[in-house]
Amino acid sequence: MRLAFEFRSQDWYCEDVYAVLRANNWCLCIVHLANHARVKRQLVRDGEGDPFYSVAVPQKKYWGGDLPDGWSPRVFTADFAYFRLHGPCGQYVGEYGARFCREIEGFIRSAGKRDNFVMFNNTDDGCSAVWDALATQQLFK
Repeated sequence: MRLAFEFRSQDWYCEDVYAVLRANNWCLCIVHLANHARVKRQLVRDGEGDPFYSVAVPQKKYWGGDLPDGWSPRVFTADFAYFRLHGPCGQYVGEYGARFCREIEGFIRSAGKRDNFVMFNNTDDGCSAVWDALATQQLFK
């Protein structure tokens, strides 16, 4: 069995944790996200008896913990690599596109790992994950 860990707090990204992961051949998941504050949609009435309408209500908590936008540290701790891509435009949304897929290809090739796993988790806006996966896969043919 292979194990991968995806951390949502910067506190986990340190040499002490990397040492434990390496000692057990556990993979530190390399994450890409756009960690904007969540926006919750709420239905309200205008008080005049008109139909409901939707209002965006900003939330204080960020969905990806305290991680900054972009890549988590790209540290390889196992004999395989696992990339988890949550979307460039927010929580699980946005198409990465060809340029970004070439960047992923470079990371994978530079890692020198025999087995690489890439999870496109940008699935909440339709087919973005599928298009990105196809574009990335094509780079390895």
